[in-house]
Amino acid sequence: MVRVNDEALRHLDMLVETEVTKSRSESAAFLINEGIKANKALYDRIREITDQIMDLRNQLREVVNPDDIRQEIDRSEE
Repeated sequence: MVRVNDEALRHLDMLVETEVTKSRSESAAFLINEGIKANKALYDRIREITDQIMDLRNQLREVVNPDDIRQEIDRSEE
């Protein structure tokens, strides 16, 4: 379920009324997919950056072991 403004709702309903889609839900899915396709270059760039972020997180996890950090915290609290 998503909340949309009145204008977006009118567009969803237009697709249903013209039988392009069978429901508001299908209309929303259709418009989301079309929006992604229309902005492919943007989403490709976002994917590249999020992949880089994931790689950096994994590198950090390899360098910093969470168990070691917990042990240090426990020691400092004693």
